[in-house]
Amino acid sequence: MNLDVLIPSLLLPAPMHSLSPPPLVPALERLLARADRQVVVTPAGASWLCERWGIGAPYPIAPLLAEYDGIDVLNDGWMFAEPFHITPDRNLSLFPGRFLELNTVESAELVSALNSHFADRYLRFFTQAPTIEVQRWYVRVLPTEIPATTPPDVARFGSLVDFLPRSAGTMDWRSLQNETQMLFFGHPVNEARETSGKPAVSGVWFWGGGVLPELRKPSYDHIVADSALPSLLAKKSGIDLLPLSWQSVQSSQGNVLVVIESCSDLARDLDLRAWARELERLDREWFLPLSQALAKGAIQSLSIHVPGDECTRSFHITRRSQLLRFWRAAKPLSTYA
Repeated sequence: MNLDVLIPSLLLPAPMHSLSPPPLVPALERLLARADRQVVVTPAGASWLCERWGIGAPYPIAPLLAEYDGIDVLNDGWMFAEPFHITPDRNLSLFPGRFLELNTVESAELVSALNSHFADRYLRFFTQAPTIEVQRWYVRVLPTEIPATTPPDVARFGSLVDFLPRSAGTMDWRSLQNETQMLFFGHPVNEARETSGKPAVSGVWFWGGGVLPELRKPSYDHIVADSALPSLLAKKSGIDLLPLSWQSVQSSQGNVLVVIESCSDLARDLDLRAWARELERLDREWFLPLSQALAKGAIQSLSIHVPGDECTRSFHITRRSQLLRFWRAAKPLSTYA
C-alpha cells in the first residue's frame, strides 16, 4: 500500500508554537525525523485537494460544495456568501460563520432578505436543505462577475480593508458587501439573537468563487475521509470512499488517500490546548499504527502533506528509510514550522 495523508494544521506558524505547551506526539515526531522533506510554495488559500484533482487557482470550492449540498449548479458562477460577525474594536475582528451557530430558521429568513434586496441584480442566494448540519450559504452570479476574494479565515487576522473583494466585471463587490451589512442591521433575526445574548450576523463575506470545474482523476484506489470536499471528489471520480478510521486503512490496498481535518478549526481559532490534545489523540490512533504498519511492510511508502496559506510541507518515508535512519533523533513539531 502507498499512503498519502493530508492533514491541515498539523504544523502551526512558527510564532504560535510558543503560545502553548508542545503536544506529546512521539510516534509522529519519529516519522518526521526519518522522512525526506519537501516544501512547495503555493498561493494563499491554495487547496492541495484541488491541485491533486487538476483544479488550478483560484480554486472554485463554492460550486463544488454547492453541488455536494444538493444545489443544481449548472454552468453558473457560484461563491460562498458566508455569514460573519464583526466586533467593533480597532481592527474590526471578523468571526466566520462557524462561530455564529445559526439555526436553519434564522438562515432561511436572512437568505430570504438577501434575495429580496438583490433580486434586480442577477444575484440569487441559497442555503442547504434543513437536514444538513453545517450551514453554508451560496450566491449564484454571472461567471464574468466573479471577483477576486480572500477566505474569511485568512482575512480575520489582518486589516479587513485589505481583503475586501476586488471586482473583475461591472459589479462593485465592496459596495455589495457593505449593502449586506446595512440590510442585516436591525433585522428581526439579529434583534432576537442579541436579546438572547448571541452575536449578530453583521453581513456576508464573499469568497471561493468560480464555475464547476473539470476534474482529472488521480491514481487513488480508495479515499478515507469524512468531510465534504474529499467525499464529493471521490464520488465524482468514481473512487471508493471509506469512513475515516484506521480500520478503513487496514482494509485497503493500492494507492490510498486519507484526509484528516480535525485540527483545522482548532488551529484557526487559536484553541491551542485543544489542538494539542487532538494531535495527541491522532498520535495514538493514527501515527503509531502507521509507523508499525510501515515497519512490518504493510505500507510501502507514506507521505504526510501539511498545506498552509503560503506553502505545503510534505514528508515522505519508506520502510527502508524508517529502518535505516534510526540514528535521526526525533525533534519537536515546532522544528518543522
